[in-house]
Amino acid sequence: FIDAIAEDKYGHIWLACNDGLWQYSNGKVFDFGRGNKLLQYRINDIKIDKDGTIWLASQGKGVISVSGKTIKNYSSAHGLLSDLCNRINIDNDNNIWVSTYRGLNKIAKNKAGKVTISAFTTATGLISNEILDCIKFRNNLWVFTGNGVSYFDPNAIKKDTVLPKLYITKVEINNKLVPLKNRYSLSHLENNMAVNFIALYFKNAGKIHYRYRLAGGDTAWSYTDNTSVEFGILQPGNYRFLVSAQNNSGIWSGKPASFSFTIHPPFWQTGWFIVLVLLCILGSILLLFNLRISYIVKQKNLSNELDRYKNSALQARMNPHFIFNSLNSINNFILQNDKKNSSRYLSKFANLMRFILDNSAKTNITLEDELRGLKLYLELEKQRFKDKLNYRIDVFPDINTNMRVPSLILQPFVENAILHGILHKPEPGFIYVIIHKHNNRLVCTIEDDGIGREKSKEKTEKKMPGHVSNGIEVTRQRLDLLNKLQKEKTNLKITDLADENGKPNGTRVEISWPLD
Repeated sequence: FIDAIAEDKYGHIWLACNDGLWQYSNGKVFDFGRGNKLLQYRINDIKIDKDGTIWLASQGKGVISVSGKTIKNYSSAHGLLSDLCNRINIDNDNNIWVSTYRGLNKIAKNKAGKVTISAFTTATGLISNEILDCIKFRNNLWVFTGNGVSYFDPNAIKKDTVLPKLYITKVEINNKLVPLKNRYSLSHLENNMAVNFIALYFKNAGKIHYRYRLAGGDTAWSYTDNTSVEFGILQPGNYRFLVSAQNNSGIWSGKPASFSFTIHPPFWQTGWFIVLVLLCILGSILLLFNLRISYIVKQKNLSNELDRYKNSALQARMNPHFIFNSLNSINNFILQNDKKNSSRYLSKFANLMRFILDNSAKTNITLEDELRGLKLYLELEKQRFKDKLNYRIDVFPDINTNMRVPSLILQPFVENAILHGILHKPEPGFIYVIIHKHNNRLVCTIEDDGIGREKSKEKTEKKMPGHVSNGIEVTRQRLDLLNKLQKEKTNLKITDLADENGKPNGTRVEISWPLD
C-alpha cells in the first residue's frame, strides 16, 4: 500500500509504502529497502525540504532523512516523543514538524548543520497529545488532534531550559528491599532486580517521560512513563543502571541517575575452576594415554609369549616317541606285507602331520576342525594298540561345531590319558570324549578309565626320575596366556576318579568356553 507520494526537483517520484521506501523513475520502480534495512519499515508520510533532503515518518523507527547516499535516523533516543510517527510537515524556515500520538516534535537545523529537537505537548498548551497532522499558516502552527484543533506561534514559546532532577528511590534484589548504594556486589543467585525512580519536575508532574538502560546488558535506551523497571535472571557480569527524564521541550536531563552492580559467576564458571577442570581433563587424557600404551605393550608382550608357547606346543605335539612309534607301525605293516593297513596308516599319519602343521600357528580354529584332528590321532593310536585302546566321541545335537576354540587344545590331554593312564593297565582301556553345553558354556570332557594320576606318576618316576609331561604343562601356560589376551575365559578342571571303594579309576579333564 502507498501512504504518501512526493516528487523531487529531478522529477523522481518517491513512494511511502507499508514495506518501505520506493522510487518511480523513467518508467521503472526501485526498492530502496534492499540497500538499507532502515528503509524497509513502514513509512506513513514523506516530504522533501528546500535542500532536497527527503524526510520520512516511519512506523517504529522515528524520523529518517535521506540526502543522496547519506541516511540519518532521529528516534526517541535523540529526543522524539515517540518512534511511531504519523505525519511530517516542513515550514518556510525549513523546520521539520513531526506528528506523533505522544505530542508534536520540531526538528531544526542551524547554519552549522547542528540538529535540535523540541517537543510540544499538553504541558505546553496543546489540547491533546494525539497529533494527527499540522500545518504552519503565517506565524501560527495549526495542530490537528484527536480532541480538536490547537494553534500557537512557535516563536512566542520560550524553550524550557529547566531539566528534571532524577532520584532512585528503591532497589529490590530477589524481592528483598536493600539499602541504596552506588555499587552492589551480588552472588549468581541474586539475579532479579527491581528499581524505582522519580523525577522532580513540577511543570509536568505525573506526565514525565523516562528513558533507561542497563549498560552491560542492553546498549539501547528503553522508554517508559512508569517509575519502576524490573530485570529478571541477569547473567553474571558488570552492570550500570542509568535513567533520565524529559522536560516539556523534549530535552533529556543532562546527568542520569545511576548505580552499578556486579553479579559474580558461580564457582564452576570462574577462571580458577575452569583451569582446574582443564588440568584434570588433561591429566585424565594423559593417564588414559599411558594406560593405553601400557595395555598395548602388555598385549604385545603376551602375544610374543604366546607365539613362543605356540612353538613349544608344536614341538610337544610333534612328540618324537609318537612319530617314531608311528613309523615303526608302518614298517611292521610293510614287513608283514600288509599293504592295505600300511597304506591306510601312512595316509592317516600324513593327514595328521599336515593338520598339526597347518593349525599350530593359528590361535583359534572351528570345533569341527579340532574334532577332526582328534579323531585322526585316535584312529592312528587305535590301529597301533588294537584292542588295548577303545574310544568314543559324542557331540550333542545342539552344539554349533562352527564356533571357534583354541587350536589343538584337546589332543595333548587325550595323548596324556593314553600314555599315562590306559597303557599302564593290564586290561583294555576306554577313552570317552563328549561335547555338550552347561550353564551357557561349551564343555569338552575327556574321561579315561586308566590307573589315575598318582599311580601313573609313581610308575613314571621309577622308569624316568624327574620326568615332566611337557605337553600338558605347555597347554596350561597357553590357556593362561589366552585368558589374559581374550575376554572369553577358558576354564580347565582335572578330576581324579575312583570306584565305590575309593580305588583310583581314571581321570576326567573338563575344558569349557563361554558360548556368547
